[in-house]
Amino acid sequence: MAEVKIYRNYEFIDKDPVIDQVKTMIEKERLLKKPGIIHEISGVSRATIHNWFYGETRRPQYATVMAIAHSLGYQSGFRQTEKLDVAAARKAATKWRERQEEKKKAMKARLIAARKAARANGDKHIA
Repeated sequence: MAEVKIYRNYEFIDKDPVIDQVKTMIEKERLLKKPGIIHEISGVSRATIHNWFYGETRRPQYATVMAIAHSLGYQSGFRQTEKLDVAAARKAATKWRERQEEKKKAMKARLIAARKAARANGDKHIA
C-alpha cells in the first residue's frame, strides 16, 4: 500500500498553494491565457503550466516554480515569522507524530475489517 507523506506544518487539500501564487504572478502580467509566452520566457513547457492550473499536478518541482517566478521578475526568499522555541516545537512534533500513527493504525484496522467483511460476503473486488 502506498504511503502518503504528510507534514505537520505544511498541509493542503487539493494542490500546493505555490501553484496559486504562480498563477497570481502570471495573472498580474496578463499572461494567463498566453502559456506560449510564459514558455518562451521561462523555458517551462506549456503542458506543465496547463497541468499546474487545470490538470493533475499537485506538487510542482521547486526548480520549475522558480523558473517561472524569476522569468516574471520575482525573487524567492525565506523569512522567519516567529521565534523558534526548540523544546516546544519538539514536543508538538512528537504529539503530532503520535496522533498520525494512531490515525494510521485506525485506518489499517478499518481496512482489514472491510476486507474481512467483503470476503465473508463473497465480494472478490476488494483487495
